[in-house]
Amino acid sequence: MKILLTTLLLTITLSSTVFSDGFDEASPQSKHVKIADFFNSDIHVQSNALSICAASFNMYSKIHKESDPAYSTHFNNLGNGAETAIYVIWLMHKVSLIENIDVATYRAIAKNSFQKSEYLPIGHFDYLNALLSTAPNEEELTKELTDLQETIKLCVSKPIKDLIQKYINISREAPR
Repeated sequence: MKILLTTLLLTITLSSTVFSDGFDEASPQSKHVKIADFFNSDIHVQSNALSICAASFNMYSKIHKESDPAYSTHFNNLGNGAETAIYVIWLMHKVSLIENIDVATYRAIAKNSFQKSEYLPIGHFDYLNALLSTAPNEEELTKELTDLQETIKLCVSKPIKDLIQKYINISREAPR
């Protein structure tokens, strides 16, 4: 099991390096997150970037819940995918630190990783909610919504979607 997860971690690291080399000034930009953050070797930076995406997807889902339920569901699913990626990042990182892991330790790490994937996006969601709900005028609200759209564009760009999908695929293969 450790060999499988270590191999998967190495695969993600190598493919992340390949993805991150292809960006230029024309890549989507966001004031909340930078594209390089998704491919940073620091697990905290990487999971924070994915948390911002999850929160942005969930906010977009909330905004469109009444007006377009199908669109809302689509963004809710994207948020779930970003949360799954956070789970896998933490799971692989923690498991890779332990030489001989037993089932009980693995399950504890999996539980902790799952909690991180649920709770890390909440702070970003609350922050976005505060920005949108306290905008002093329509101009500021439009600015915040535009910033949210730019973050969404970055989070759904091909390299980020591919990265999230890789983590989702790993989660399907990981022992439960």
